[in-house]
Amino acid sequence: MAVATTEAGGAGAKTSGGEEDWGSATRRKVVVKAGDMERAMVVEAVRLADEAMEQSSVEMDIARHIKRGFDAKYPPPWHAVVGRKFGSYVTHETGHFTYFYIAHLAVLLFKSKD
Repeated sequence: MAVATTEAGGAGAKTSGGEEDWGSATRRKVVVKAGDMERAMVVEAVRLADEAMEQSSVEMDIARHIKRGFDAKYPPPWHAVVGRKFGSYVTHETGHFTYFYIAHLAVLLFKSKD
């Protein structure tokens, strides 16, 4: 199992180049800042974030919803951080990291080793 260490928005992460069409996942503005996750997984993360934002404006609740959704669909453990202002430096499994903005919130989602 390969691992990588990445700063959210930092060097060493692939970037998508900005805003994309997210289809039915959300009508909110989404900008992917960094990541190495497959597109289908990023779309699922965006969908879960959007769903959570419909239910709550509390950042911890949104993070919990995203984490539980990923733990249920993909092998755990997943970690989610949601907020407006934070720094990060995380070690994650290769291919299991994304950092994006949805509306006014930043979302950091990654998988660590078991």
